[in-house]
Amino acid sequence: MSKYPYEKHVVKKLLMYGNKEPVAAVIQMFKSHIRQMLRHATASTIVEYAYNDKAVLAQKLMITDELYGPTYAICKSLERNTIEKVVKENPEKLENIMDETKQVIVPLTQKEQVIKHSVVHKVFLDIFLLAPDKQRSLQTVVEPYNKVLGSERSTGEPTTFQVEWVWLKVIKQKWVEPRFTGPYQVTERTSHAVRLKGKGDTWFHWSQCAAPEPGRPLEEMGGNTVSSQGAE
Repeated sequence: MSKYPYEKHVVKKLLMYGNKEPVAAVIQMFKSHIRQMLRHATASTIVEYAYNDKAVLAQKLMITDELYGPTYAICKSLERNTIEKVVKENPEKLENIMDETKQVIVPLTQKEQVIKHSVVHKVFLDIFLLAPDKQRSLQTVVEPYNKVLGSERSTGEPTTFQVEWVWLKVIKQKWVEPRFTGPYQVTERTSHAVRLKGKGDTWFHWSQCAAPEPGRPLEEMGGNTVSSQGAE
């Protein structure tokens, strides 16, 4: 369902509004399908949302586990449940694990949308920190980003997000409170931050903002939000 533009909203709503049991059941259903989902533009956004906003540590490990290759899967155990622990206990397997991880993760970076996901960033960071050949690892990490940022460097202009309205993430959210307030109208923007109407002179980093989903009117997206009028 996560691969289809309409059905994905059902999955996301279950993640957004479900209690621990439904959320855990949904994330468990991702198991053995993470690679296929990350290759798909629509499904990858669901994986990213689950990883960043809903998954607990064990569920985050389950999501990233599939990206480290078969050698890691064989060496992993209940006690050695992270790549750092597996490599520490099996140093002779390090090179195989790194090579297999690169074979999995590098093709995913050919999609511009996927390379921006924090799931991918986490695996790239592990490659850089753990691989024995640091120069080769750095090249592996940098090359896909060079392709994505190539047009930006060629023009000399930083990339800015061309949206007129955004939701603003609540930083210290209580359980009964919405995750976002808004929408707010964008008044100024840079490649890294944005100013919003009604929020004074404060600059907000783009990572605190969520753009309305294409093709959906703003009033249909308020399920996990509170209006800017009610927030002020």
